[in-house]
Amino acid sequence: MVESPVAHSLISEGTGFAKVRLVLVMVLLISGVGVSLRAQNDGSATPSVKSGTSVPVKVKVSAVPPPDWIKEISPSLPGPFGAMKPCSVLYKLSWNNTVGAGEVTVNLLENGAFWVGTSSAASTGFARARWTYECTLASVVDRASLRTDHFGHVEIDGGEQTDFQVEFRKDRLVTEARYLPKPGKKDKPLYSRRIFAYPQTDDLLSAILYVRSQKLEKGDRIKRVVQPFNVPYLVTYIVKGPEKRDVQGKDFSTIKVDVEIQKVDRRTLALAAYDKMTSATLWVSDDEFRLPVEIHADIFIGFVSARLVERKFLEGPAGVADSVPELQSLALPP
Repeated sequence: MVESPVAHSLISEGTGFAKVRLVLVMVLLISGVGVSLRAQNDGSATPSVKSGTSVPVKVKVSAVPPPDWIKEISPSLPGPFGAMKPCSVLYKLSWNNTVGAGEVTVNLLENGAFWVGTSSAASTGFARARWTYECTLASVVDRASLRTDHFGHVEIDGGEQTDFQVEFRKDRLVTEARYLPKPGKKDKPLYSRRIFAYPQTDDLLSAILYVRSQKLEKGDRIKRVVQPFNVPYLVTYIVKGPEKRDVQGKDFSTIKVDVEIQKVDRRTLALAAYDKMTSATLWVSDDEFRLPVEIHADIFIGFVSARLVERKFLEGPAGVADSVPELQSLALPP
């Protein structure tokens, strides 16, 4: 039996398309906007169960001496910039500035003490003809501390489905991943459960809320550990200063920020180069939104970008989430 590339990517780095998806995620990680990512094995764990079963492996979290880079992590407390307001944002993605690749819609709503961020994304145009893809993401973040409580992600690629649930506990992150094959295929479902024993970690939403809260003065360097899906990264934001930017025919006063990304081994906390992206830059609007209006990344297949199409604050009931999404176990039935 030939294993599905999607199923294979639950236990490896996956196919060429999976690598492209990973890069798009890293581009959007810079902005706090999610697209997709196949569950990868970064070498720190193996799938916790065999195909078609759902008995999780008990994971022992060993004490790891903190590496030197931990001392460089920016403080967890939010910065002095004014709090975000409920809003809705739309981005379009392109490859080499010519080929439309997809679009991403993000809604940030409030519910009591929490932010509830939801995002939907899909391939479009030429990219959709080659790769039919859709995904949704929901993130729950404490509004005062900007610490993530949990997030969930569902992606469907040609009928095959991959799900993630990540719980941000006080002492660790618990990540579940599940693969469901396309109906009628012979592939079996897969399930994995992994632990990352470094609790001072952001998800996509909390990363952008934390960065926008900072002063963002020229020369500032912000370092945070970010887990966009099931693999943690060390992300360094380097503030280059103010810059005027034309985005989709509209002029913006922006703050230019360069981005560096390194992989983090979840067992040893050792850093490794992220060689699929040579450089990345985002331009954050210098206004009350303070969200990216444009993102560029040079990667192993060329140049990818995300550009703001529309943004608006949501007033009154439109800015309030009806409920807070709950964590749901992804374990397969026995």
